[in-house]
Amino acid sequence: VSGYEDYEGFYEEYYDAETDPPQFLARPQTFTVEAGQALIIPCDVENQGNLKLVIKKMGMDGMEHLLWVGREKMARTRRLNMESGTSKLSITHARPADAGTYICHFDTSPPVELKHRLDVQYAPTVRATVPPEHRVAKGSSVTLACEAKGNPPAVIRWSRQEGPLPSGQRQQ
Repeated sequence: VSGYEDYEGFYEEYYDAETDPPQFLARPQTFTVEAGQALIIPCDVENQGNLKLVIKKMGMDGMEHLLWVGREKMARTRRLNMESGTSKLSITHARPADAGTYICHFDTSPPVELKHRLDVQYAPTVRATVPPEHRVAKGSSVTLACEAKGNPPAVIRWSRQEGPLPSGQRQQ
């Protein structure tokens, strides 16, 4: 069948079955850093040939962000760089928004990928969700509320400067 022969010739021209696919040298890792620290995400590979390494980030918001294609930087931040002559992504001054999954990817069939997870920890901040000061008549009740943001998640404990809480507890 001549159609099959034409297809086979096309296939052989673009794919060499003798060539090993690219293979990442690192294993998937989870990195935990404090905000402001630097880190290196390894995407070292062997058998890359002339394929372009793509590095992208899946953010905590579920959005995918393209960071690098080959040696071309796609991200608009100075804090992300490729170490010279390597396939290592360096991040300086990590921020909470840097948290997510970093994907080292080759667009082959099937795709060759390595995924690293980044967790950026930061101190909690606390804010009142109702006005922080109230004037109430003696015997009336009042509700105080606040929320905290941080990583790891903050634990909120209530206390009272003048002694135990109305429930009789010293701290909640």
